[in-house]
Amino acid sequence: MAISLQEQTIVETDSQLIVRYRPWTVWILAAWFGLGGLILILVFQFSSWPIMLLSGGSLLILVLTKAESWTFDRPHGQLLMQTWNVLGRRTSTIPLDQIREVRAEAVSSGRRAAASQRLSLVLASDSYLYLSGSYQRDDPTLQDHVRRIRTFLQQS
Repeated sequence: MAISLQEQTIVETDSQLIVRYRPWTVWILAAWFGLGGLILILVFQFSSWPIMLLSGGSLLILVLTKAESWTFDRPHGQLLMQTWNVLGRRTSTIPLDQIREVRAEAVSSGRRAAASQRLSLVLASDSYLYLSGSYQRDDPTLQDHVRRIRTFLQQS
């Protein structure tokens, strides 16, 4: 059994389908190690480079890791994509009729077999959008999310 380092959820209403990605475990661990290292440096006057590296790396992870939300909005006919981290929020929209396909794609790393998959959208312009989070290779949650998004888009 794999331990999930993130949370992907779908919330569905009559007019919207919302896909959320939250890397809770990564944020909690990075904050814990970063703050612990800072306390060791500031309170106990430890100045060894491994502690400074641990603190700096942990804080960098907090800055670089992002949360995402995709809101498929039927009344407005658009996909609202929101991305945020500790530095701020970015929002963009795409018309729903520009989405050609919803896929579960393998995330490959070189010659190794893909251990994870991700949710992707193929647009009419032949460009791709990827949800930041990944799923375990045989996770039925991903197939359920793909099916639910496809069904929602077909009803739009």
